[in-house]
Amino acid sequence: MYTKGKWEIQSEIDGVHSGTPTWVMCGKDFIAQTTIQRRSPLDVGIKEAIANAQLISAAPELLEACKQAVTYFEEHKINGFEIGDCRRAIAKAEGSAE
Repeated sequence: MYTKGKWEIQSEIDGVHSGTPTWVMCGKDFIAQTTIQRRSPLDVGIKEAIANAQLISAAPELLEACKQAVTYFEEHKINGFEIGDCRRAIAKAEGSAE
């Protein structure tokens, strides 16, 4: 079970430096944090931290989309690598991946 609601990115990038956190929040609930790592140039670290936070914040919608795709595939008797990929992603997200 995960925190229900809209997951959003919050950041405090005021004077960019290594270790600047970017949070993914659901209301007042903390979901995850990404941190800018020491890299050269630093803006690559910022872009990567933000991209990671964006991916994490999209996780609930991606999980639901995979579930809907599996339902569609099953209802229309479509079987292929796509349904297996979706099932593996769902299992991983729900903690039942092998």
